Amino acid sequence: MTVGSWCVQAQHAAGFRLSLCEGPAGAAAPDQALLCGAASLGHVQLLQQLLLLVDPNMVSAGNSNGFAATHVAAAAGQTAALQCLLAATPGSATAVDSGGCTPLFEAALGGHAAAVAVLLEAAPGAASMATAEGYTPLMAAAQEGCLEAARLLLAAAPGTVHAADQRGQTALHAAAQHGHVGVMRLVLAAAPDALLAVPHSTGAGAIHIAAEHGGLEAVKMLLQLAPDLATALGGDLHFAPTHYASRGGQLAVVQRLLQLPLHRAAGVRNAKAVRLLLAAAPDTAMARSDSGLIPLQLAAAVRPSNETAKLLLAACPASTILTFLAARPCLAAVCAVDFVCVHLPLTDDQWEQLRQAYSHGFRQTSYVPYSILPHSPAQALPAALDHSPAQARQLVRLLTDTKTACLRTFGLCLARLQRRLRVPLPGPLAGKLMALFDA
Repeated sequence: MTVGSWCVQAQHAAGFRLSLCEGPAGAAAPDQALLCGAASLGHVQLLQQLLLLVDPNMVSAGNSNGFAATHVAAAAGQTAALQCLLAATPGSATAVDSGGCTPLFEAALGGHAAAVAVLLEAAPGAASMATAEGYTPLMAAAQEGCLEAARLLLAAAPGTVHAADQRGQTALHAAAQHGHVGVMRLVLAAAPDALLAVPHSTGAGAIHIAAEHGGLEAVKMLLQLAPDLATALGGDLHFAPTHYASRGGQLAVVQRLLQLPLHRAAGVRNAKAVRLLLAAAPDTAMARSDSGLIPLQLAAAVRPSNETAKLLLAACPASTILTFLAARPCLAAVCAVDFVCVHLPLTDDQWEQLRQAYSHGFRQTSYVPYSILPHSPAQALPAALDHSPAQARQLVRLLTDTKTACLRTFGLCLARLQRRLRVPLPGPLAGKLMALFDA
């Protein structure tokens, strides 16, 4: 190491000046390496000394790595050093290294928003300058997740939001690959159509890239904007995002993507699809959508007592469902019949939990649309009678006093009719007739 190089690293301006006076015995003449070293370490005082001695063109000239001093200062985020260099040679703001990178690109790639602001002030047009591979400073900022730098670059060159590199990837794809949700939102706010842009070399869109590399939050954000992306096909093999997430080992993303079809199938009460999806991923029965709903809430939203609701209720333990219904009494009132039918026999404690939730929810049903008014618990009477008289007695306790009196009267009339006709009815048929009293 020369004395001059040591002085640069030690930020020793006086020693550096002395080394220059010592001639060949003490140090080499100031060169590009010393200039880049001072720029990288942010030694402004030494830079000022060097700039008095070197050819101004050396500031823009590349070193052995193709970097000029402005590239080095920008990459290191040394804003004061950068300002010093630009004041001496303003044209160095657009200097290009061997890969076609500008100092602005290096500052964006390093996530140095302050350096980006300085360079944009010196050369706003640099925001549109891409590397030899077509990579723009905005893509670099998106890759690093530097939101402030991306905001500055987008303001300076709005058209770069649609720019694509040689592989056809845009700033959105770069942000999605690294899971930078903030930058993704910024890009999509500026160019909503970028959501559907597909890189031509891979055939994968932002949703596929996010699923394989970017993580759960990036995927959730994209699906909030366009739920249909969950089934979008990409790549030469036409894979769905679930395939990409599986390939990338993104287990949380896989589970999230599997939830969406179940929620959709439940929402339209497609029992066949719900059955298949529950068989493939039983844990998704209680999974919440982005709006916080589980599939059961969607299935019961139009009309209670349907096959889809029964499948979803049967997919979870009775205790889990009761805990959920206890906090949502209106849903308990709507789903009580199906719950009883699929989870018989219930323990006494479970009956009591259901009774409390149902009675509370029943009082609230005047505030819900007619289309989702609950069926009477009496509709589950055939199933309860078929299981045991004890379960039937517990079910009857769900009824209001008025309904219980009606059921007793109906039962007495039915028994009297059987004695008069001398035609005893089978138990299941009697249960079905009893259930008709409140149909």
